[in-house]
Amino acid sequence: MPSPHIRLSLTLLLAATFAGAATAPAPDSADALVDQLLRTPPVAQGPGVRTRVELLHTLKTKGDAAVPPLQKALDNAKTDEERSQVMIALDALQSPAVARMVLKLATDPNDTIRYRAISKSTDFLGIPPEQGGLPEVLPTLAKLLPEEKNATSRQSVCALAVRVNRPIPPAKEPDARLVKMAIDMLQERLKNDDNAQVRLWAAISLADLGDNSGLAELKKATLAMQSGNAPEYDRTGMGYPLERLVPALERTTGQTFGPVPMNPMLSSTTAAMPNLEESRKALLEKVADWIRSNPSTSRP
Repeated sequence: MPSPHIRLSLTLLLAATFAGAATAPAPDSADALVDQLLRTPPVAQGPGVRTRVELLHTLKTKGDAAVPPLQKALDNAKTDEERSQVMIALDALQSPAVARMVLKLATDPNDTIRYRAISKSTDFLGIPPEQGGLPEVLPTLAKLLPEEKNATSRQSVCALAVRVNRPIPPAKEPDARLVKMAIDMLQERLKNDDNAQVRLWAAISLADLGDNSGLAELKKATLAMQSGNAPEYDRTGMGYPLERLVPALERTTGQTFGPVPMNPMLSSTTAAMPNLEESRKALLEKVADWIRSNPSTSRP
């Protein structure tokens, strides 16, 4: 028979084991998922990628239950990598509570985290509250934009600010107050931003919102890109946005330039890519020729 000392040790061990079992989170709980996600290092390839994707997918099903453990992780984060992990998890979620956390990260000192948070913040524009729409999203972005040093962040907000033009059910029309606020924000960037692509996207979104004040910038960008000597515009990325540039010019001038050919990068066959690229160049030349022939024409 065990001695009293051994029996006491066994009793304490069993008590600790049962106590731990009682307090440990269930394996599929939001707390456990967040803990596992934050302990899974981000990798570019290999089985770790699938593990992270599966964790993020499962975490998404938890809804707002995922917010408290993520907030706790953010409060306890001591490094850029730890805060970045939280931001990656937030990117997969959509709710008012998530929106508030994302807005806090929109002022993060780390450029990558801040850019991701600002970009994610635009997801909450033009959607109902139950999906994460918050009245403070646009005012927060408008306040941050003039001081945001990352041009890609400024470009992202200007490109996506047009989302405020969506009616939010049960309303049948867009919120006129938010549209006016977006126009003011975009006009400020159009006037003051030193980055050509930011100004271009501000002008495009202004046109989408029914404001013609960016017409001169639209013309300038079109002529620069058509010349083939415009390093300030990225012809392969967001800076060469024919899908929105041409319709913006049509709205601000009242002209019709024709449909925009598919982006070659979206083609299902490489054989079609050269023809698509040539068709897009031809459209750009057509628009540029019209601009040169009508330097002051605009929609009344």
